[in-house]
Amino acid sequence: MSVNKDEFIIEPLKNAAARFADFYSRSSIDDDLTRSGVIKAFEYTYELSWKTLRKVLIVCGHNEARSMTAKSIFREAAVRGLIDDAELWFKFIDKRNLTVHTYKEEVAIEVYDYMDEFRDEIVKLIPRIEAALK
Repeated sequence: MSVNKDEFIIEPLKNAAARFADFYSRSSIDDDLTRSGVIKAFEYTYELSWKTLRKVLIVCGHNEARSMTAKSIFREAAVRGLIDDAELWFKFIDKRNLTVHTYKEEVAIEVYDYMDEFRDEIVKLIPRIEAALK
């Protein structure tokens, strides 16, 4: 069985997005356990998002993407129409960085407050990546 390189690029992100959506649909901001699960799923899905975008840019001929930062990847993805708003993704970077360095309830709530927006962006991102890979 042969593996389509385009599927190889997008499948991990699709799986992570599905896991994030599942955690998020079952979560509550008032439940520390489910909120923690959502935040962990967000961290993983966010990381895969920018790394997948980097692969897509490389496949589309933007070889400089190999050495670009996440912010630069999001800027280029916005230019190419893969995402709508790089600034919003920069906020996700900030929230991701908060989760890595500390775990306080107020920080968790601050991060959780962005999960609606993150979910909406992931829902738009996956079909755009699939279209770019065709």
